[in-house]
Amino acid sequence: MLRHATRQTARTFSSTAIPATGVATLHELGVAAGDVYGDQKSLGAKVASTGEWTWTSYAERDERAQNLGRALAKKSIGRGDRIACVSKNRENLACTMYAAYSVGAAHVPLYEQQKPAEWKHVLEDSGAKLLFVATSELAEAARQVTDVEVVCFEDGGLEALINEGSGSDTILDPCRPDDAAALIYTSGTTGRPKGVELTHSNLVWNALTMRDGMVDELVSVGCLKTPVRSLAVLPWAHIYGQTLELHGMLAGGHEVALCSDPTQFLDEAKEAKPDVLFAVPALYNKIYDGFRANRRTMSDGKKALADKAIELGARQAKRRYDTTLPGPSFVEKVQHSILDALILKKVRGALGGEVKFCGNGGAAVSPSVREFIEAIGIPMTSGYGLTETSPVLAKEQPFDPKNLLPGSIGKALKGVQLKCIDPDNNEVPNGEPGELVASGPGVMRGYWQRPEETSEVLYEENNQIWFKTGDRCVMESDGHVRVVGRVKELYKLANGKYVAPAPLEDTLARSRFVAQAFVYGENKEHNVCLVAPDWVNVASKFGVEGVSMPAPFTFEPRNKIEELLEKHRTEIVHLMEAEVEYHGKHFKSFEKPGRVGVVSEGFNAARGMVTPKLSVKRAAVLAAHQLDIDGLYGDGEDVAVAA
Repeated sequence: MLRHATRQTARTFSSTAIPATGVATLHELGVAAGDVYGDQKSLGAKVASTGEWTWTSYAERDERAQNLGRALAKKSIGRGDRIACVSKNRENLACTMYAAYSVGAAHVPLYEQQKPAEWKHVLEDSGAKLLFVATSELAEAARQVTDVEVVCFEDGGLEALINEGSGSDTILDPCRPDDAAALIYTSGTTGRPKGVELTHSNLVWNALTMRDGMVDELVSVGCLKTPVRSLAVLPWAHIYGQTLELHGMLAGGHEVALCSDPTQFLDEAKEAKPDVLFAVPALYNKIYDGFRANRRTMSDGKKALADKAIELGARQAKRRYDTTLPGPSFVEKVQHSILDALILKKVRGALGGEVKFCGNGGAAVSPSVREFIEAIGIPMTSGYGLTETSPVLAKEQPFDPKNLLPGSIGKALKGVQLKCIDPDNNEVPNGEPGELVASGPGVMRGYWQRPEETSEVLYEENNQIWFKTGDRCVMESDGHVRVVGRVKELYKLANGKYVAPAPLEDTLARSRFVAQAFVYGENKEHNVCLVAPDWVNVASKFGVEGVSMPAPFTFEPRNKIEELLEKHRTEIVHLMEAEVEYHGKHFKSFEKPGRVGVVSEGFNAARGMVTPKLSVKRAAVLAAHQLDIDGLYGDGEDVAVAA
């Protein structure tokens, strides 16, 4: 519900009403959005007690942030300081960010699901002077690990500060373009998290560039609607969601509905009815897997209709990428129209029925999932970037045929330079793999108080700063880039062949029986693979009910899983071997695992094996399962199960 009627604009709405040259800091962006978009809906949240969606306007957001900023200034928090916040996506989280900018402080976001020890490390490393937390439970946990003042949303602490600031005549001294806007602590797949220092110039450039790119994307799919709405499922503690949705959608005057929890996304999508969707492969996989699970319950007649609908939808999608293909016949048009209404519309309805296009980031989406999403009538583009680059460096152009190549990330954004280099920093020819490096306005200042680690990834050449991404890529002559693996994850087999395990692992995990796969073979004659089964689907196959996944890659109850292994150990391993063989059939023979082992527990956060964005920490998996891997290279039985 909009509670303020201030600064209502009479002009015709335009998502580019704030010119790219008109703002230089996120504070200026917030103020400009409050002025230009006024009473337009900005952030919406579902009220748990009533089930209703309430909205905060742009004017109200700006007012709340500046009032909180005045309260921060009275606490002597100003330019060069840091404040932190432990919260999932909430209007209050956005308020703490823009309040920090209003006094020139940097914002340090943290995840609710992180362990308090991780908060302690970040608070101490960043030197944060104040910590906001969302709930009383989080506040209690935080006070056990830090002496920093804790302000709790749930206990009314934030609103008290906002009210205090509203009655203050304190003059704000806001940020400058080169001031630090955020310290985003990287997920730390190879060590303790380190703070990525991003300036206002970094984030404003990326937010406005992506905003303008979204306009082009909407036009390409025939959508002239403004403003548009997204349903934010990506955490703002991660740079992808923060830049694209919080800052980028703000810059365009669009509406952002806040998903209360990722597990509720599909239910809330039906209510919020987003026009655009920004997500990571896990969400698209869930949609695809849901369709396949539903298909398995259909009669043979309905399966045939569903398959025909997807087939015709896929043909139509291919025509968008290749205009030389012949158009559909009259019969095909009629069939597609009928089956779209009967089947595909219902699939789109699971996302609210209004999604015009979707963006993918964080990792490559599998070809089969992408083909499915496009076949149901939702065009997709993928982007690429890192926390260290604010984040987006490259993006696919709508309906470019090269988007369908494995590992495609598109072309460099305007103002960004990309090239692939060898270990001696020499540029490699187009078409050959090398480490992708980037130069441009989004490249970070460095890792917070880590000059040695900064020097490992930043280097100067011809008066330009270049960032080493750590990704092995291939660049085509037209500038289109494909990711083929990670530099550090690349290893050599005893026969001299190089293996990039990630593409194979991602492909194997597309099996409905495989939650995760871990491929290893450094200096060995062949690869082996540890499989963490999707115990929900495995249990269902063997007629066992009651197994669930309450958290990513965490399956319960343990006693049922152990009982499954005891009764069906050999069958389960043979099932996993068959799935690995089937899903890995298109990989080169030396890449395919020679043996497969099954682990009873997933590589999850509770075991310290994944990052907040669910990337596997290879070192942690190796440390925990080295004996299991060694066993797969032994002379034992083919059936190998690790507890």
